[in-house]
Amino acid sequence: MKPKWALLEEAARTVLRGGGTESQQVLRVLQPAGGPPPVACLVTASEKKEYLLFSLGKGESLVGRGTASDYVMHRNALAGVLEGAQWRIIWTPLKVTVEDAGSTNGSVLIRKADRATVSLILPDLFAGSVGYRLGWDGTTVHQDQQVIHDGDVLVNMYGPLLFVCEKAIEGAIGSGLSCGRARSRNQVGVNPAPEGGPATG
Repeated sequence: MKPKWALLEEAARTVLRGGGTESQQVLRVLQPAGGPPPVACLVTASEKKEYLLFSLGKGESLVGRGTASDYVMHRNALAGVLEGAQWRIIWTPLKVTVEDAGSTNGSVLIRKADRATVSLILPDLFAGSVGYRLGWDGTTVHQDQQVIHDGDVLVNMYGPLLFVCEKAIEGAIGSGLSCGRARSRNQVGVNPAPEGGPATG
């Protein structure tokens, strides 16, 4: 069954804007311990028991279910969803990046433009050529940071998670650029998006 992208995006944006009674009936919101207000989130896109939303604040978020993770208090709910240390997501005024945090099985970053046309099963992605590999892929460890954009998808061994970023990047406000779309020379493996179009990998 294909993920309900539009439903998940709408519900996630409502939560990020501070609304949410109806959205929280769709999503279970997981806040990091003592974390800052969310500026972005990851949403599980394969419905098992429920959809989970991981709030992400400014600065660094360690996503996983291990003792060092920002979500360790939710670890029982995260079995079969995340590894102990899955991703390090860093929000800065210019961009949002993701890297592997030391996972056992690695993951793949899929651009929004490709998410409806590729398999969202990790072994299939490792066997193909679409996406950016993070961590161990069975042959090589990929340690590079990748810029992540609103609507992109991270796929781990358990399934896909949708990245949603609601608030405008500081410094890009007024320029029409939204979260993850600010152009930077430091972006890795991403072609800047044309006006009104998706970024390409």
